[in-house]
Amino acid sequence: MKKTLAIASLALLAASLTSCGSGGDSGGSSNSGSSSAAGYCDLLKSAKADFGGADFTGMTQPQFDDITSRISDIEAVAPDAVKDDWATLGDGLGQFETILNDAGISITDLQKISQTNQLPDGVDLQKIQELGTKMQQFTKNSNLDAASEAITQSAKSECGIEMGNSTATPSATPSS
Repeated sequence: MKKTLAIASLALLAASLTSCGSGGDSGGSSNSGSSSAAGYCDLLKSAKADFGGADFTGMTQPQFDDITSRISDIEAVAPDAVKDDWATLGDGLGQFETILNDAGISITDLQKISQTNQLPDGVDLQKIQELGTKMQQFTKNSNLDAASEAITQSAKSECGIEMGNSTATPSATPSS
């Protein structure tokens, strides 16, 4: 029973992740025309096309690494007003991965758990049970929601891109 609950909690946790590409694109661009703004907008459009609606429960480690790398690339050219928000998002994904790894779960394992509803061999059930608490503390103490909102507003005002309600914000609270 505890193992089933742990698997269900982990699957819900992973399923609650959303990527920075969700939502519609309003089409036009309202950037100032500078090469920096154009580079930012181009990277946002590319990331949205590649990762829009990404499901972290179906993601492999290389795909996760690609997303985190893209976030780093976007951060490098982001307007100063949201550069720190992109860093917060990238750091948050790194922290999320570390929390999973501390529990003996990899990003690729999330895909397997989602598909088979079984924990990988060698995973300590006690660590999985602690995972929920760690994720709740992480989401409670992080600035991911504020960073996500700032990024969403920037994408719309700088580039005319609708990013959706959130970027890759981990959540450990299953909906009732």
